[in-house]
Amino acid sequence: MHNLRYYFESDNENVNVRVHYLDARDLSAHAYLQTPNQRDDYRFARHDRVVLLDDPALAYYLRQSSRLPSRDVAAIGINNATLLERAHAQGIPLALTTVAIEESAGLARQITNKDALLLLYSATPAGRQLKQQALEHLGEAGWEQITARTWESVYATGLESKDQAILALDAPLMLARHTPASELADYFQQTLDPLFCYAAYLRDYGCVGGAFINVASLAHLVAHRLTHNETLSQSLDVPLELSLSYSLLDQLPPGIDVKVLDIPAFQQIPRWAWLVILGLLLTLISVAGIAWWRLRRKQQFVDLIAHEAEYDALTHLYNRRKILAVLERMMASEKPVWLLYVDLDGFRDINDTLGHAQGDQLLQGFAKLLRSLAKGRANYGRIGGDEFLILCHQKKHALTLAQRLVRELDNPFLIDNQHLTLRCSIGVVTFPQQAENATQLLHCAEVALYAAKSRDEPIALFTEQMRNDQARHTALAQDLERAIDEGGDQLELHIQPIVSLKRQAIVGGEVLLRWRHPVEGSISPGTFIPIAEGSDLILKLNDWVVKQTIQRLAAEALYRDISYLAINISAKQLYARRFAAEASELAKQYGVPSRALSFEMTEHVRLMDITSVQQQILELRDAGFGVALDDFGAGYTSISFLQQIQFSSVKIDRSLTAGLCSDNADTSRHLMQGLLYLGDRLSKQVIIEGVETLAESDLLQNMGADHVQGYYYYRPMPWEDFTRQVKPSLSANAARHPAHRQQH
Repeated sequence: MHNLRYYFESDNENVNVRVHYLDARDLSAHAYLQTPNQRDDYRFARHDRVVLLDDPALAYYLRQSSRLPSRDVAAIGINNATLLERAHAQGIPLALTTVAIEESAGLARQITNKDALLLLYSATPAGRQLKQQALEHLGEAGWEQITARTWESVYATGLESKDQAILALDAPLMLARHTPASELADYFQQTLDPLFCYAAYLRDYGCVGGAFINVASLAHLVAHRLTHNETLSQSLDVPLELSLSYSLLDQLPPGIDVKVLDIPAFQQIPRWAWLVILGLLLTLISVAGIAWWRLRRKQQFVDLIAHEAEYDALTHLYNRRKILAVLERMMASEKPVWLLYVDLDGFRDINDTLGHAQGDQLLQGFAKLLRSLAKGRANYGRIGGDEFLILCHQKKHALTLAQRLVRELDNPFLIDNQHLTLRCSIGVVTFPQQAENATQLLHCAEVALYAAKSRDEPIALFTEQMRNDQARHTALAQDLERAIDEGGDQLELHIQPIVSLKRQAIVGGEVLLRWRHPVEGSISPGTFIPIAEGSDLILKLNDWVVKQTIQRLAAEALYRDISYLAINISAKQLYARRFAAEASELAKQYGVPSRALSFEMTEHVRLMDITSVQQQILELRDAGFGVALDDFGAGYTSISFLQQIQFSSVKIDRSLTAGLCSDNADTSRHLMQGLLYLGDRLSKQVIIEGVETLAESDLLQNMGADHVQGYYYYRPMPWEDFTRQVKPSLSANAARHPAHRQQH
């Protein structure tokens, strides 16, 4: 505004010209227009003019114009569309900022060569209004992405990414109240360089480039008209000027053109002319109304079809076709591409158990989570039922996003008053280092995803060894399924006895599966069980083990000599709605009492819907079966989980047993005593795994432990050997003969 005052006075040497200017900050402090004649300093003279500096000033002038002396008024920096129309109607010349914003944004794109734009604005009503106007005008300028942040948030946290051109819409007014402009300029020049602006006064806050309104030239035009007694209501050409830091001159592309914003003349229209125009408009609307409505409906239909062609109808993420097209475009950019292949573990079981309606809500909840984590940093889409793709140009963003996604999924989703917990597996691969085209890239990502599942890890980065492992896993999965379908001749049931220290006898056993491959020989359960867990093959394998166990118990009447046999089942088995009923029917069919069977499951069941877990385990308990929580103490299962779920027994993990005679033995012994006490108070049988030495056995016996299992007593043995061990003639002294003295 000092420029305006200078040029007004310098071009009017023989006339006393004063400028009364008003902006949002001066409105309450000085009230120039509220009391124009009460003080000598502000009385209007012949050549006095009023310049309105922003939206609040113009709004106040329009409200009070009938009470103010008639003086020519000019307005600069008006953003509100309604105010623009009213100013035009009263013949007030305007210097608009819209073109300057568009020019500055275009300049930022040409110099930075970036297709994403970040808008900075102050956290004030005027700042938010300016942001909205900029979003509307720049939304059709071909930017791939436009985001907006306040100066305050950038000053507080900085920028996570510098892959955006940055345009300032106003000054950091809120920050400037407490921080000197020079300090702000130093910070923003270091953090945001290059920073583009549309107003010259923003140079004080670190701006280095933009297409600015030339306020000095504008003042010169107004002063010239005053000295020649010309009215200000005639149109004004608002000049723009290019302003760049020297550091950006070399980056300036050829052909940059500084355009001039022309404000067309807008004369006061008489009232009778408005009435004629209004009548014509009403006639036109009445005739064209139906046609317009039909055209609008047609356009909505076209827009809907276009949206459905690129977006998934359920999650509103990119669909498979669109995300793959984005992948091709990113690969053509000659920048590295990091692809994350995400699969929701256990979703299909939840969908089958609770119904598709809740499954759909769960997918929508996951999509919302993914959108909140990845927006502005990656492209993402749904490619199948529970499978998603995430695409990034930077490794850091890709891995950080994968880790945050896994971490956030620890928080359950609330669906229809039920807390549902999801887990995910993520395969990570990069182009062009690990693939030459999109097809190869997706295949490598699937291989990494499968590796993550088989290792029971949430994230796996692709390696060439994974490709070889997958080929072997696929072959083993086919061979295992064939072995089950052909009757299970390659499969053997082994049993590791469970010993009672108080009775000094074998009281039960844990059923373990062994596979003798016709070509590869004995294959470890640590190899083929995860392969089966990676698909529904685990259900067929569990069914085979349950049926074989019941049949052999019946054939040998073994249930008369022991309390029970424990069978390990997958958490997926609980999602089979009739598992308890089918197991009960099978036991009745062969005449085996249900108390002779106990089903063991790991803490992975805690990731299921708690209501479903309670119902399924309650059905097993009601049918007379035992239900044990395996490997307690090795993971994250809480004591409250034991209170919620009606397990009949708890198996203490071998890692706690191993610490009883270690350097930190006191802590381990206190923990073990606490768990034994807890089991007693909760009326749950406690079985201690991994007892391998006489010292461990004696310690546990002194603590009052009863049921134990481990190599000190017995190693896993074939079913036939176990049968001989538990015959009445041998069982009395069975527990007194450690396994290392026997050849099993």
